[in-house]
Amino acid sequence: SDLKQMEKHFKAYPEIYSSSWNSGIVKNVEKEIERLGHRASTYLRSHHTAKENRDNFRRCFLDMGHVLVELLWFKNTTKSVMCDVLEYCLSDDWGYSFLFEFGHCLQRGDESDTEVDRQVAQLIVAEFSH
Repeated sequence: SDLKQMEKHFKAYPEIYSSSWNSGIVKNVEKEIERLGHRASTYLRSHHTAKENRDNFRRCFLDMGHVLVELLWFKNTTKSVMCDVLEYCLSDDWGYSFLFEFGHCLQRGDESDTEVDRQVAQLIVAEFSH
């Protein structure tokens, strides 16, 4: 990544490049990934809540999907958080049917989706199809 290249070339010059700058960005992105995962999980507290917040849950998952696709440095972290959310959903009997419907919803797309959202949705379906 560009940040790693900057760090590699300028880390010997603290007046130009502060290593805390890079680690601060990494921590902020990781916190945002965790926040999205937590928010997605709150929409799954009950079957009623999940159905009421299906669109909000979808948006959280798409946002995490964008990180998964666009920020490869964070792919493992993002995928882990997404798996945790899916496993949390499957801890309830209704979770299986909810995720089945959610997968179909991602495949079909939404009229408000951008082209990039549609591509990310397809990637999510392929990545988590099992």
